[in-house]
Amino acid sequence: MSKKFEFTVLKVFKTQRLDKKNRVDLRVVVWPRSKPMLEKRKIWETEEEERMGKAKGFDADDFQFILEHRDEIQPLLEGEQKDG
Repeated sequence: MSKKFEFTVLKVFKTQRLDKKNRVDLRVVVWPRSKPMLEKRKIWETEEEERMGKAKGFDADDFQFILEHRDEIQPLLEGEQKDG
């Protein structure tokens, strides 16, 4: 059985499909007792659920995307802390 994580996805900004069941999302999330964060995370889909891999680092393309979309990303990161 997989461990369940409590978090809220505020917005997915970019999805890179790796294959039929795997993708990498660049998104803003809120974890319990934390401020909103920008993360890049591998997601794989099973028949029952979506499962998360560890957070990944940003590459040059991600950095360029973040710069180009700063006006959308920054307000979410500066938002009030949400209870998970």
